[in-house]
Amino acid sequence: MLIGMSYEQFWEDDPQLYWLYETAYNYKKEMEFKEKNYLAWLQGQYNLMAFRQVMSDSFSKNNRNIYPKVPFGEKEREEELTSKQKLEKFKQIAARFNDDFKRKQIK
Repeated sequence: MLIGMSYEQFWEDDPQLYWLYETAYNYKKEMEFKEKNYLAWLQGQYNLMAFRQVMSDSFSKNNRNIYPKVPFGEKEREEELTSKQKLEKFKQIAARFNDDFKRKQIK
């Protein structure tokens, strides 16, 4: 299979289709590289913090926590979830209020 294109597609379909497949294949490879590069950088950050923690524990009298207790980005994700949950709760309360108001208007 050439760049995600089958042998039959390459020889029997529209020739312009090849360029679309090539562009999509190159984009996919670029995104895979960026993801792997970011994951390698992130692993390096965790290693750096672990080394700092070990050095701090070894040479410092006051042991402070350098290594994070939760993964990077976890706090932001939790805050985002809580804000979404607050919004949903507000929508439910507003819907109930509107329903009650409409019932009172009808009577």
